[in-house]
Amino acid sequence: MLSSLPDVVTGQPIRTDTFRTLRNILKSYEESDHVEILINEIIANGLDAFLENSMIRGEIEVELKKTNSEKYYLQFHNNAPPMNRSQFMKYHEVSVSEKKAGFSIGYAGVGAKLFIGDGGEITTITGTDNQNMLASKMWSENEVALMATSEEYPILEIITDPSYRHVYGTTYRATLTSETFDNLKENLPELIQKWWNYSLLSEQFILKINGKKLEPWKPKKSKEYREQFMWKKNKINAICYISADSIPENNKHIVFTVHGKRIETAQIENPIRLKENYGDRVMCFADVTVLGEHLRLNKA
Repeated sequence: MLSSLPDVVTGQPIRTDTFRTLRNILKSYEESDHVEILINEIIANGLDAFLENSMIRGEIEVELKKTNSEKYYLQFHNNAPPMNRSQFMKYHEVSVSEKKAGFSIGYAGVGAKLFIGDGGEITTITGTDNQNMLASKMWSENEVALMATSEEYPILEIITDPSYRHVYGTTYRATLTSETFDNLKENLPELIQKWWNYSLLSEQFILKINGKKLEPWKPKKSKEYREQFMWKKNKINAICYISADSIPENNKHIVFTVHGKRIETAQIENPIRLKENYGDRVMCFADVTVLGEHLRLNKA
């Protein structure tokens, strides 16, 4: 028994394999691959920064970039106040976060770091201008998670792009394969609409892809209704549609969101006893942020 141990026995921290921990966390996510998880986590980081600083309609700019050296990148920039040095250093620790469940979507402290759990590489740059910034790179080699920061190395060695010019806020740049790059050129808008459509509909933030504002998805030939429901004295906002055409499967019939991100979808058999086939023409985005504190690690 523990009480029988001699007084001279002292404990040591349990060793942690960061790379395998990240890989295990990845398996708990509903998203289909690590790039999709990365996109959602980085948008969540931006939204959290807007919420923390009471910013209305903050901006997230997304770019797909290809360099002359045949390198491919997916880059995000948000214009929220940049991280200070303390926040920047904690950002690189797994499962360490100053955020609290229920008050943000990215409270778990895994975020962009998950990307390296599947062999990815991500560069993060934060600061007020091109002279006052902090930067880091996170990647993996031989199944070991690694990082380097501008606290230890010249910033250009971290960024490795002499043409980069930083503006106020935070930038995340992920290295892609050519195949993933080509796939995102075709599917990135729909992927973001799938997970963040409520944010776009309610204008929680503005998101641009390669300079063009991404509009929210809405059923064609539909009537929109903005409703408010009560649950245990809490207000739940909803945006509902009655469409002339059938609603796509992934949006039937209720899409539950927390802090703007899709969490769960509930399909109802013959909702409210409508005529045959009419049940496929109604849908609703419901904001259940009030339940945010109950989110699991994988945001479900």
